Amino acid sequence: MQFVVPQFIEVENKIIGPISTRQFILLVILGVIEFLLFRLAPVWMFIIGGVITLVMFITLAFVKVNSQPFHLFLLAIIQTLKKPSQRVWTKAGHYQEKKKSKEKESLPKSIPIKPHFTRSRLAELSLVVDTGGAYRDTEVFNLNPFKHQ
Repeated sequence: MQFVVPQFIEVENKIIGPISTRQFILLVILGVIEFLLFRLAPVWMFIIGGVITLVMFITLAFVKVNSQPFHLFLLAIIQTLKKPSQRVWTKAGHYQEKKKSKEKESLPKSIPIKPHFTRSRLAELSLVVDTGGAYRDTEVFNLNPFKHQ
């Protein structure tokens, strides 16, 4: 069975000539902002604000940096500026973690009793392992290690 593999997934869909959907939406928003500035602001504010918004939106719509849209480039810059430029190790964070772990360790714990196997018990267990379980001594299957001490 053959499947259709999509190609050129990086290319944006063109809706009006060479203008993509994203660019068209940005230009519509620019038009609305320019219209509102024209109707509501004085002429000098319309000219200054209009030029600033025109430059911003045209840059967002059409400029690419390293073949990436400008808004992705801006996001990468913002993320880079948020991170510290130099990483410094501090012992304070580790001290708090150790302090918490010491509090947990200070609780009284019961000491686990380790089973002590005698040589005869170890010999019986090794015989069971070597024979693949064919050796059937009744004492071997009683796994209480304290019985043979």
